[in-house]
Amino acid sequence: MEFTAEASQESPTGPPAHSSPLPIRVVRTLLSPGQLFEELRREPRALGALALGAASVCLANAAVPAELWEQVIKSQLLSAGQDIPDDLSGAARMARWVASIGSLVFWPILNLLIAGLFSLVVRLGLAYEGAFRQYLAVTAHAMLVGALGTFLLLPLRIFAQDAQMMLTVAAFLPDMGEGLLGRTLRHLDLFNLWALGLIGLGASILDGSRSAPSSVFFALGAAIP
Repeated sequence: MEFTAEASQESPTGPPAHSSPLPIRVVRTLLSPGQLFEELRREPRALGALALGAASVCLANAAVPAELWEQVIKSQLLSAGQDIPDDLSGAARMARWVASIGSLVFWPILNLLIAGLFSLVVRLGLAYEGAFRQYLAVTAHAMLVGALGTFLLLPLRIFAQDAQMMLTVAAFLPDMGEGLLGRTLRHLDLFNLWALGLIGLGASILDGSRSAPSSVFFALGAAIP
């Protein structure tokens, strides 16, 4: 992760900046986010990243076997104290397609909400600069980490027979105990933490004069329950 928040200097007589193709922007999100966010500051683009994120989550949900969706339904019914029907195959197939198709609508809305709330907080509370279009572009690309991470988790979820399995810090440190720290780390998905850190980095670059580590820690703090 790059922690560079200096605004780039563009020559007024130089050629206009052109946005990189979406595949290049995806690679830069993972490998050189600072360079990508400098580009998005000059030319914010979010539509392609939003579409890719929604499609990734949709396909990942569709690829989860129906029997794992049955386990999710059983768990929800038990939590609600309801009786479990003998045959849940139809409900499981329905749940899989609802989750898959629903993500095409839910994912863009989630990105809009995160970009709107975060930009509001940092602009009003911390006096950061940046337009909403810029924050949305940064958020849409940062959130690709979580969307693409669903494919990495898919084999693990199938192997563990757990459709709701997350990759957390507690997965690497199982002896965290039952205290506040242990409970917190069990619910902090590493892909989502990575995405939030990128959003914080992007905020510092959009502002052009802020310390990137402080912005990253501020964004990560939003994940602490």
